[in-house]
Amino acid sequence: MQARSEFGAIAPNESTAGRGNPGGGSFKSKRPLALIATPDLDLWAQLGPMLESTCQLRHADSLATAAGLLKAGTRTIVVADLRGTNPEDFAPIANSAHNPVVIAIRDGASAGVVDALMLEGSIQTVVESPIEAAAMLRAVSDAARISSTSDALSAVTAPSSGSSGGEEKSGKSPVMMIGVAVAVLVAAGAGWYFTKGSSAPAGATAAPASTAAAPAAKPGHPAASAAPVASLDEVLEKARLAMDERRYIEPVKNNALEYFRQVLTLDPGNAEATEGLKRLGGLLIARARTALDERRFDNALAELEAARSIDPNDPRLVEVDARLDSMRAQTALAQIQATLAAQNFDRAQTLLESAQKDALLPPAQIAQLSKDLEAKRRTVTVGRLVASAEARLASGRLVTPSDDSARNSIAALREAGASADVIARLNNDLNQRLLAAARDAAAKGDQAGMQSMLNAARDNGVSAATLNAAQRDITAAAQKQQRTNDDITRFAKAAQDRLASGNLLTPVNDSAVSNAERLRLLDVRNPTTVQVVRDVRARLLSEARARVAGGKGGEAASFLDAAESLGGDADLADLRAAVATAQAAAATAAAAPKLPPLKMTRPPRPKYPASAKGVEGWVRVEFYVTPQGRTERVRVMSSEPAGLFDAAAISAMESARFEEFDATESRLAVQRIVFKPE
Repeated sequence: MQARSEFGAIAPNESTAGRGNPGGGSFKSKRPLALIATPDLDLWAQLGPMLESTCQLRHADSLATAAGLLKAGTRTIVVADLRGTNPEDFAPIANSAHNPVVIAIRDGASAGVVDALMLEGSIQTVVESPIEAAAMLRAVSDAARISSTSDALSAVTAPSSGSSGGEEKSGKSPVMMIGVAVAVLVAAGAGWYFTKGSSAPAGATAAPASTAAAPAAKPGHPAASAAPVASLDEVLEKARLAMDERRYIEPVKNNALEYFRQVLTLDPGNAEATEGLKRLGGLLIARARTALDERRFDNALAELEAARSIDPNDPRLVEVDARLDSMRAQTALAQIQATLAAQNFDRAQTLLESAQKDALLPPAQIAQLSKDLEAKRRTVTVGRLVASAEARLASGRLVTPSDDSARNSIAALREAGASADVIARLNNDLNQRLLAAARDAAAKGDQAGMQSMLNAARDNGVSAATLNAAQRDITAAAQKQQRTNDDITRFAKAAQDRLASGNLLTPVNDSAVSNAERLRLLDVRNPTTVQVVRDVRARLLSEARARVAGGKGGEAASFLDAAESLGGDADLADLRAAVATAQAAAATAAAAPKLPPLKMTRPPRPKYPASAKGVEGWVRVEFYVTPQGRTERVRVMSSEPAGLFDAAAISAMESARFEEFDATESRLAVQRIVFKPE
């Protein structure tokens, strides 16, 4: 049976639709999928508006239905209504191979069951009923982070295995050799240095936002493509994972340093990223010392410059720099290349000038390195600004605040010399979002906000024709919404009138049910629709129960079908079973052969017991009449006074006789026997 919800038909899960084959570092920005498992339509109506902006929502009428909706490859959030449930009800979720992240809703009566499930690890978070919006949103945010960790584990690639160890291999980039260097350091006991490096001096600070920029790809590479911007929580999870797996600066674009920099681009004051970079700097300096001891200069320089990019004032750099100065002639080229790889462009400029002054490198090589420096500096600046613009577009900071908006970042990109294609793409995105924001403001009745967004779009270069078309669309949408509101008012009144007059199912096109269904088609989440549907559905169930009690199973089924058409079926299971039983009994009775009525030939002659002492009373007995007309299996059904005349009534009924009849089995009968004093 297809489950229906108070929020309309179930939409396909867009988050699982394939969009190409992203690389190992890919991590798509998407709203998590949340299954709301509850038979309580009021709860569903409460949670829908609360969570629809943060999650993709689906409704399941039961935990078993929710378990059936879980899919491989997507770690889903399940908001499970566990009020009034027992551990067996939760089994489909607990035993699911897809390991959902479960948020449990509990009340006082279900606290013991929920606590036991939490101890088993089946539930991640608990929200108390009645539900507070802040608590539920906090629980969903935590669950989304747990879910995204699972996605990150499958999204990131293993460190590159293409680099080979040893300095003597020619033609290899110094950065590409660090992956093997990590393994060498681990085998050599680098854990001691990690412990030492983690206790960085309190004075160490993270690099400023301008230094903490994520590098852009080379010209022509799709670094500035329209790929979705990852959320702050997603990038933080990837940074944590990279630190756990010791992917500190390798592989390129899939390491802890890059991810912490991305976090600071999205949130310059993020405390976790700042602390993470501080710890990472200590680790890298410790590794650089070890590499210098082993005369692995390329590895040492790469890690040293990465640490310098985090905090150029770290006092631990002084000792390592002094060691490098003593072997400057051997390491001049490697130092410059390492500073470029670490994006320490000011230091790279200083090293180039020193190498040129002291003739440490050929003039042609100096010229090429200077050219590389300017190209990388421009590419990184553009990449940082693109990331900043995309982050602000995604967060809705379109034109305000003026110094921290998408429009501000796009203007900075023009000044930095970004390509016309990149600027056009971002500017078009900004204009589309401004027009969409104008429509949203109009839908909320915010005329000032709508006009502000339209003016911003005009100032940003949107043509008059496009603005006029948007204005027409906004006006048409407002008129359509007004017509919808009028229709909702009209159909709600019609449904309530039919409900009051008892016309639940008839006439077919103007009944309480048909008008409630029209309301659902107009706006299933409108408060008026929700209230009318709830009232009509409750009345349908009441009528169905009354029909079952009266033995009218067929009529009860019609009311049940109508109730299901208005959403949900989990609360109908018991009533469905009762209707089926009543219909089966009616069918059995209809199919039974019609027998003539029993005819008594010797009525019971009860003897008034002396112990009754003048009291009047009666006894209702049930008995069977054999085909030969004799009575058997006599038993008392009820009596007044209780027990006083029971024995006399049974004795009298056993002596009664009936006319013989043609049958193979005895027939059931009931007789009321009255007792009066003689």
